[in-house]
Amino acid sequence: MRILFLVRQLPWPPVSGARLRDWQHVRAAARIGQVDILSIFRSRSRAARPAAIEASLGQWCALEELESEPGSATGRAAPVQGLNWLDDPDGHPSDANWNPVSHEHLRRYAEANPHDLVVIEDIALWRYRQALPEDACVVLDHHNIQSDLDAELATLPGVSPPERARYARASAAMRRRQMQAAPALHLVCSEAERHKLAALLPSTARICVIENTIDVNAAGTRRRVDAGHDSGPLLFFPGVLNYPPNRDAVTRLVSAILPGVQQTLPGARLSILGRGSAAIEESVTRSPSVRFAGEVEDVSPYFAAATLMCVPLRAGGGTRFKILEAFAWRLPVVSTPKGCENLNVTDGEHLMIADTDAEIINAVIAIHDSEELRKRLAHNGHELVCSQYSHEVVHKKFFELIQYITKGI
Repeated sequence: MRILFLVRQLPWPPVSGARLRDWQHVRAAARIGQVDILSIFRSRSRAARPAAIEASLGQWCALEELESEPGSATGRAAPVQGLNWLDDPDGHPSDANWNPVSHEHLRRYAEANPHDLVVIEDIALWRYRQALPEDACVVLDHHNIQSDLDAELATLPGVSPPERARYARASAAMRRRQMQAAPALHLVCSEAERHKLAALLPSTARICVIENTIDVNAAGTRRRVDAGHDSGPLLFFPGVLNYPPNRDAVTRLVSAILPGVQQTLPGARLSILGRGSAAIEESVTRSPSVRFAGEVEDVSPYFAAATLMCVPLRAGGGTRFKILEAFAWRLPVVSTPKGCENLNVTDGEHLMIADTDAEIINAVIAIHDSEELRKRLAHNGHELVCSQYSHEVVHKKFFELIQYITKGI
C-alpha cells in the first residue's frame, strides 16, 4: 500500500500541534506501507528524517523541490495572506496556501505515482484536491472546526473592531466551504468535534475520530513532582506564540496570573517556550521573573524543570498537545475549560480546571502547597495519557481506518 500525505510543512521535527498530528498519522501509516510526504512550503529545519520509519518513507520533500527539469520555474508565487481570501467572492481559505507552481508539481507527481490513499492536512489545503486524480481516495484531516475557531477568535480581548468583523465573516464563509468539501472520509480529533462537523455536512458524509496522541516514551523519566517547591513554583507555557489564542494566554499569564501568584508566593516564575516569542515580548511588561526561551530543539529541560503547566486559553480548537505532553512528563496542569476541551479529564483528578484569573491563581497556589495533590495529578495524568492518548493506542485505530476506507466497506 502506498499513502500520500499532503501537508503545509514536513512534520519533522514535530514542534507544533499541526506537525504533531501529522507525525502521529505518518508513524501509523508507516506500519502499513510506503509513505510519501509532500509539503507546500519548505521547512526551515533541515533535521534528518527519523530513522524509526526511514524504511517506509518514499518522497519527503516540498512540492517545489519535485521539479527537476533544467530551467523550469520552481519559485513560489506569493500566497494570499491571512483572511484576504474573504475579499474574493470566489475565494477559499486554502487560497492562502495555494500557488500554481506547487499545484502543477503535485498534478505531475500524482499522475506518475499512483497512491492507494491521500491524506490532506486540513481544509486550508483543500484546493490542491483539484491536482489529484478524480478517482483518488482522499481523506481530509480537520485539526479543528475552523468555522468555530474563527468565531472564537473574534471574541478574544484586544481584537480590534475591524478584526472582529473579519473573523465573523471568516466563520460564516468557512462554514460554507467546509460543507463543499467532499472527501471519502473526514477525520476529527474528538467526538465533540465530530458532532460539530456533522451538523455542517450532508448526512451522507463519513466522519471518523482519530484522537490527538503523543509518543509517551519520548517523555523524560526524571520528573520530580515536588520540583521548585522551596523556591516558589515555576509555571510553564509552551506553544506557537504567533497563534492568537496562545498569544492571548501568554499576555494573561504575564500581566495577571503570575503577579497574582507572586502576591502569595514571591518566588514564582514563568517560563514561556515557542516560536514567535520576539513579537510578544515587545507587547508585554518585562519582568525578571519571566523567561522567553523562543524555539528550541530540545524541550526536555523545560518540562523537567517546571513545577506545573498553566494553560489559560480562552479560544482554540482540537485538543491541546501541550497538556498531553505535560501528562507524559508527570507534570501537574492548571487549565481553563477551553484549554482542556475535548480531553477525557476530570477536575482534581487529572488536572485542575479553573476559568477566571483568581481561580487559576488559587489552583497554582494549591498545587504548590500540597505534595499529595502534585503527586495525585502527576500519577493520574500519566495513567490517562498512556491508556488513551499514546501513539500505540491510535496506531491500531488508524490501521483499521485505512483498511476500511481503501476497501470501500
